[in-house]
Amino acid sequence: MITILPTDQRFKDSPFEGDPDCACSRCGGPIPEDACALRCFVDEGRGGEYRYCDYCQEQMGIWSHEHYPVIVHRTGGPNADEVNACGECGGQIIKVDGKWQLAPNGPKALAV
Repeated sequence: MITILPTDQRFKDSPFEGDPDCACSRCGGPIPEDACALRCFVDEGRGGEYRYCDYCQEQMGIWSHEHYPVIVHRTGGPNADEVNACGECGGQIIKVDGKWQLAPNGPKALAV
């Protein structure tokens, strides 16, 4: 069971994942083509839908996976910083106590 928050956005359309109009009701981020949006229909879809990205599903305890890093951006200079994203969900990840997890600001995929 999930709780739809008063701040969650209800959509009147139902675009496919990867469509520029397919956004998450909770975080507002895009839902990529390779994701599986959780859709909650209102009045069997006649009243619109709420949809949730993989990150928000994980935060709600509905869906999770083992995060693994891929480097998606490297800043210039000899002391270049690596910014890691999960190769599964695209969320920004950090290593805590030897385990990869989503960063507190991780719902948005990082630009390459």
